Amino acid sequence: MAIAFIAAGTRLKADVTATGSPQSVALPAGHLSGHWLILVVLSDDNTGPSTPSGWTLLGTSNPGASTSSPYTARPRLTVFHRIDTGALGASVSVTFWVAVSGSPGHV
Repeated sequence: MAIAFIAAGTRLKADVTATGSPQSVALPAGHLSGHWLILVVLSDDNTGPSTPSGWTLLGTSNPGASTSSPYTARPRLTVFHRIDTGALGASVSVTFWVAVSGSPGHV
């Protein structure tokens, strides 16, 4: 079976506080059972996503430490994947862990 690009979900930018509130990330329109889904998350070095339920971590970058004066966050890239079961709905919930209060995370 050939691999083909079907669609991309909607970009979500969220400022995540120390509570690590879940963010709802839209899945691509037209995803069907059997499709391979990839979730890419870009955050700074003080925060990152927990693995969403049913997803598997493919990999994450090790950004090193931020500089403090002036504050410069280093990007952390995290990638998850899963096979669509046909029962996923329109979005996936992503919860962030936060090492420092007020650190931003972007999905």
